[in-house]
Amino acid sequence: MKNQCHYLSDFLICAVVLLFPGAITPARGELTNPEGWTPAKAKLIVTDNLATEKKELIIETDEWKVVFSLFYNGGIYQMFDKVHDPKMLDNLLTGPGYCQGGIFDYDVYLLGDQEFMTTMGRNNNPGRASLEIIENTPVRVRVLQKCHPRLNNGDGPENDKFIELDMVETVTQWTFYPNGKIYIKFDAVIADNWTQIRSTGPGGEGKGINANGNIITTVNGTNFLIPWVTQGDTIESTAGGWGPVQIAERIDQKTLRLATKVTPGKNLDFIIRRTNILDETFSIHADGDPCQAPRTSYWQGGSNGDSLYDNGTDGDLFRNNTPPVENDYVFAHWTRPPRGFGSLLTFYEPFRGASYAVFNDLTWDNISYTQVALRGWRQFEEHHRHFMAQLGTENGRILPRIKSVSDALPYADDYRHPYAEARIGKLQTGENISAYGYRVPTGAYHIAADLNNTAAIAFDTDRGGTVASPIAYQQPAVLVSGLDDADERLCVELSQDNGVTFEKLPPTWYNVTTRAESSELDADDRRLLQLFCTIPATTTGTKTWVLRFSEEKHGNL
Repeated sequence: MKNQCHYLSDFLICAVVLLFPGAITPARGELTNPEGWTPAKAKLIVTDNLATEKKELIIETDEWKVVFSLFYNGGIYQMFDKVHDPKMLDNLLTGPGYCQGGIFDYDVYLLGDQEFMTTMGRNNNPGRASLEIIENTPVRVRVLQKCHPRLNNGDGPENDKFIELDMVETVTQWTFYPNGKIYIKFDAVIADNWTQIRSTGPGGEGKGINANGNIITTVNGTNFLIPWVTQGDTIESTAGGWGPVQIAERIDQKTLRLATKVTPGKNLDFIIRRTNILDETFSIHADGDPCQAPRTSYWQGGSNGDSLYDNGTDGDLFRNNTPPVENDYVFAHWTRPPRGFGSLLTFYEPFRGASYAVFNDLTWDNISYTQVALRGWRQFEEHHRHFMAQLGTENGRILPRIKSVSDALPYADDYRHPYAEARIGKLQTGENISAYGYRVPTGAYHIAADLNNTAAIAFDTDRGGTVASPIAYQQPAVLVSGLDDADERLCVELSQDNGVTFEKLPPTWYNVTTRAESSELDADDRRLLQLFCTIPATTTGTKTWVLRFSEEKHGNL
């Protein structure tokens, strides 16, 4: 018989055996590896060069690597598949000298299809972009990116080629796990200091304008290029007694053409305002073919609404609206052979009103993308959204295979249908925590331990009957609070039979934070664990998995 009892249930069993020697202790079964999974784990490595001239932040494992840069609006401008490219010679996000971001990107268009993006080509001026590490452990890294979308084509003023769109301010929280899962909390809001005014001039002896029919010209030093006065903006003049009138074209830095004629005048005051946008897109971006046309297609893309965007033409491959585009919730973007890389982007909230979706890797010589968009001349409305991205490759130990929409769907469906039960302790609630204790911005289930310093959380793939058929859990993460144990006394166990028997979980099956790393989780009594095995779809009913966290007791009774 064992010489120690770790938990109250074990104590009762031991007591029965001592009092009644003929009693039989329930046998503990061996843990069964999920089919097709070989125990393997990975840890995140972070290199912070933000304070140096490089202004970079690197996050990597032995299978993948991403690099943020303040020179690229704080976004990710390099990504490598180390499985197929161990020397990291093939940056998956850029052609020669240009980048439009990867994994996730948000774009805003002004009239004339002027595109502004949250990750953009290299600018000598970091502008107002900022990057901050808000959590850093081998289990999880969280990064806060703040920026204004920037002009995508580098045709801005000489001293600021990728000029910022002042009216929109974006905040992106990135949460990275070693298995290539990336959770994204994204907010796009109207900047606090936004007055809608792009430029003003008093007229008279100060900077001003002359009006002649539908042509406006500058006087006394007015410049329409700085601060990027453009079509779709409006102009008005109190002294001239007209406006607001829409600007149809900026002919050059000194000349505007208006949509309608106005009363002629000289040395007039003016106010130029910006209120509307034309288009918005959410995208996965990657590199394109850097060669001259005719080009070679390097990528493929699709969504749950259309599994492969391919209408037999070069350039933009638009999908039709059957089923409705706004019902799309997962986008996959993957390389053609012999490259192994692929990724997905999942919407947690539907993008209602979305009007088109498109894939392209041939029109431009340096980018490819799979994206969904909402088009229409309208006032900007704020976004508060959550996404999950997943990196993938072929033949990885940790990274999954994502080479089609069908590969992407199990990860997307798991993310969109969280479910857990508290067997010991209590699932937590609060801001950004959905039903069943799932914190959407970081992709972890939250549970508080009981007064005995113990917590147990159950994962049932039937998800409480809320799904049509059981859905596998894709390597879930669990944050346990109220668990203030020394590392050597932390006991993690798994039951594969709905809590009837438990076995100590082998360390190769999971990552967990140390006691010293609890401060990164905003409290001294928190532990974050991530499983590295998928919980199979068969894990329901009597086969439900239960994770138990407790303080291991030592010594004889």
